[in-house]
Amino acid sequence: MSVSKIVNYALSLYVLLYALIYFIYIFFINFVHASISFMSIAALLLPFILLLFFQWISWKYTDHDNKRKMKNRFMLLSSLGFSLLFYCVFRLGVNESESRFTTERWLNDDKGRVYLVDDLMNEHELIGMTKDKVFTL
Repeated sequence: MSVSKIVNYALSLYVLLYALIYFIYIFFINFVHASISFMSIAALLLPFILLLFFQWISWKYTDHDNKRKMKNRFMLLSSLGFSLLFYCVFRLGVNESESRFTTERWLNDDKGRVYLVDDLMNEHELIGMTKDKVFTL
């Protein structure tokens, strides 16, 4: 078996692993209601960077006759990979905006209050506040 075939098989396996990783990320982001942070962005970027790296290695070991066909395949893989990355970052942004505490949102969104509590506790020093001060928030 040639080196280019082994590299292409490895790339194919990584693409399947990549899709699985991002579907797990999507489930985690929606289930935990994760928001944007340095760690979440780094965790999302790492598999995408590895995908680009594996594509580059595969490109280096592809013979000259197959480069045109591989170029289309790489463009498709990169586009699909980037769309999964973009969707995850978008969901993190939506979760971030849904988690911002405002008095109006607290009063009007009974089901969404669970997401507002973390922001409320992080942004306001509730310990030592009187009940009236908490109600005016």
